[in-house]
Amino acid sequence: MSPEADTLVQEMLLDATGKAADLVRMFAACFTAEPTLAHQALKAALLDEAKALLVIGLHADRRTVQARARERGMRIFYVDPEGLVQNGVFEEYPIEEPATATSSSATLLSPR
Repeated sequence: MSPEADTLVQEMLLDATGKAADLVRMFAACFTAEPTLAHQALKAALLDEAKALLVIGLHADRRTVQARARERGMRIFYVDPEGLVQNGVFEEYPIEEPATATSSSATLLSPR
């Protein structure tokens, strides 16, 4: 995200009290949040008959699963749009590994 597209500084300057309250609520939510079923599933055993792993996104919570799959010699396929939708518009957001899997249309897979 370009500095021009990031509204945090503008929000802090125009409504410091309101934005500070938002940030405190977000920070507190991190400590009271419960893991979702999807996060719990990341710790589940890989099926013995599985030959490949499909990874949607390249975020840190998936790295352990990928490492376990590599240890078993499984092929790993990534689908990573390298961006996110904000206010109905797709914005590129390369945050980790280089984009090697797909565009935002998710039509191409690339094994690693």
